[in-house]
Amino acid sequence: MGSNLSCRRNKPAVQIDSSMKEYEIGHEDNWEDNEVKEIKITPEYSILVYLRDNLFYAFGSKCPHKGAPLINGTIVDKTVKCALHGSEFDIESGLCEDYPAYEGIPTFQIVNVLGRLKVLMKEPGVYSISRPLGKIFSHQRVAVAIGSGASAVAFAQSLREGRWEGRILLISKDNFLPYDKTRLSETVNLSAENLKLKDADWFQHLGIELRLNTIVHRVDMVKRKLYVDGSPVPVPYTKLFIGTGSRGRLPTSRLVPGINLKNIYTISDIHEAQRVYDVSKGKTVVIEGSGFIAMELVSTMKKHAKMIYIVTRQKRPFQTVLGETVGKALQRHIMTDVKNVEFFTFDEIRSITGNDKGEVKMVKTLKKREINCDVVVYAIGSVPNSELFSAADKRGIISKTKHIVVNEFCETNVTDVYAGGDVALVPLDCAVTGTATIAHWNFASYTGKIAAARILHVNESFGDHYDESIIFGDIYDNLKFCVLYRRERKILACATVNADPIAARVSFNIGDHFQWEPGVYPKIITDTFPELPILGEEFFGFKLDRETCITLYDSQSTTEEVVRRGNRQFDTLQYKDTEFPLGLAEDKQMNFVFML
Repeated sequence: MGSNLSCRRNKPAVQIDSSMKEYEIGHEDNWEDNEVKEIKITPEYSILVYLRDNLFYAFGSKCPHKGAPLINGTIVDKTVKCALHGSEFDIESGLCEDYPAYEGIPTFQIVNVLGRLKVLMKEPGVYSISRPLGKIFSHQRVAVAIGSGASAVAFAQSLREGRWEGRILLISKDNFLPYDKTRLSETVNLSAENLKLKDADWFQHLGIELRLNTIVHRVDMVKRKLYVDGSPVPVPYTKLFIGTGSRGRLPTSRLVPGINLKNIYTISDIHEAQRVYDVSKGKTVVIEGSGFIAMELVSTMKKHAKMIYIVTRQKRPFQTVLGETVGKALQRHIMTDVKNVEFFTFDEIRSITGNDKGEVKMVKTLKKREINCDVVVYAIGSVPNSELFSAADKRGIISKTKHIVVNEFCETNVTDVYAGGDVALVPLDCAVTGTATIAHWNFASYTGKIAAARILHVNESFGDHYDESIIFGDIYDNLKFCVLYRRERKILACATVNADPIAARVSFNIGDHFQWEPGVYPKIITDTFPELPILGEEFFGFKLDRETCITLYDSQSTTEEVVRRGNRQFDTLQYKDTEFPLGLAEDKQMNFVFML
C-alpha cells in the first residue's frame, strides 16, 4: 500500500479513483499534531485518523485479534499498539508487527480537497491484511511443525510470510483446527469452533498443510523422518520445529493419595476444560493454586459453582509474579461481594478420599483441614509434552526438567531441529538460573517467529530481572493503579489495572531499553497519577531459604518436605511487550507488559 496512502496538510486535490467511494471525515484544522480520532463511516463501522508531522493516516479501528478498540491503545512513530493484548500494527502498511494478532489492519487513502479530508474505500467493513507470501517452488524442502499451539502456528506463518519456498506441514494430534488455549479458563461455553485461531481457508491461503488427528510416535533425527500412527510411510523433513506444548501438572499418588479418583482435573485441553465446567455446576470445587489460571477459573466459575475453596502455598494470589502488595489488592477485590469463594493460604492438598463410586468426596490439607467437595482442579504449573523425544534422547536435547533445550535462536543441539513454546527451555538473563520456561501465549508465538527467522537467515533472539516495584495510584479501594518493576535506572516491566493505555505506551520505552533518571517516570504515568508513588516489596526472582520457610509456615507445615520444596527457586516469568486481561470482574481490566 505504501506511503501514498497518507495525506499532507494543505495538499492540493488529487485524482480520485472512480472505483472508490468517498467519505468525508472532517476539516484538517480539527486535528492537533499527534492526535488520533475515531471517525464513524457508517453507524456500524469506524476508522481511526491520525495526524503526525503534518501527515494524516487512516486505518482500521479494531484489532483483528479480539476486536478490541485501537483508540484505547497508543501510537508511537508509525506503530499502533493494542491496549488489550499488545498486538502492534504499522499504520501506513497495516501489517501486523507483533503477536498475538496473526493479521494486519486495513489502511485507507486520504485526499485533501481545500482542507476537507476524504477517505477512500470500496466498501465499509471490517477486514484485515496479510503480508505477501512466498510461493512453493520446491516440494523437496519440507518444514514440519509438530503441535498446534501458538508457537507452531507462528512458526508456520512466519516461514511462509518470510518467503519460504518449500512445503510447510503442521501435524496435530487434535481432530480440530488450532484453537486459543488461553481462553479455556475464561469461559464455560467452550467449543473448538468458537475458540479456533483461524479457519481452514486461512491455512490454505498461506500454503500450510494441516494433518489433524495425527500422532507422531517416533522421530529419526539422523534420517530426518517422522513416523505417525496408521501410516507405514514416514514423513520426511528438511527443518523440524517442536511445538508440542505442555499439560497441567498433577501430583503423584505417593505425594497425594487418592489423586487417581474421578473428578480430579487440570485445564490442559478443551475436552478436559469442558468436563470441569460440566461436573462443577452447582457443586463444591477445590482449586489448588493461586496463579493466573487458578484466578481466572475462580472468576469464571464463581457464578457457576456452589462453593469454591482456593488452597495455595502462597500468602496471596499472583504473589510470585506480581508480589504480595498487588496480590493482596487483587485478593481483596476478588472477595468483594462474593460469598462462595474462600482462600486457604500457606497450605496444600495432602490426600483425597472418595465415595463408593470412586468420585472425590473430601480433601485433607497440610494444615489438617478437611474440605467436603465434588470436584478438584489443580492449577499448580505444567509438564512439558516431551515424551516423544525423551524416550530415546541420545542427542542431549532434553533437560533435567524434561524440557527441550534451545539457544537464543530456538535451535536445539541437533542441526535443523528447533523448539519453542511451553516445551522449550530458553536462555534468559532475567531468570535466576539463566534459563526459563515461560508458559505464555505471546512468548510462545515469539519463539516460533524466532525459529522461522533463523531458518530464513534473519537474526532475531531473546534479557534483567528487577529488584524493586514502584506503585502509582489506588491499589486498594478503587483498584486503579500502575506498577513499574525496575532494576537500577531501567524500567523492565509494567502492570496496570484500569489504567489503559499506560501499559501499551510504556512498552515502547521498555522495548527501546530506555532509562529514566532516579525519581523520573514516564509522563503518561505521572499525568494519570500525580501523587507520589510508593515503593513495593522485592519479590521477582526470589529464592526462599530454610529460615524464611520456617517463618512463613506454621508449626504444622514446617516439615522437611515443605522446606525442601520451599528451597526451590521459583520460575521467573517475564514477557516481551505483552498485555493480557484477567477477568477479575465484569468492569475491571488488568494489563501487563514485560520485556525479555
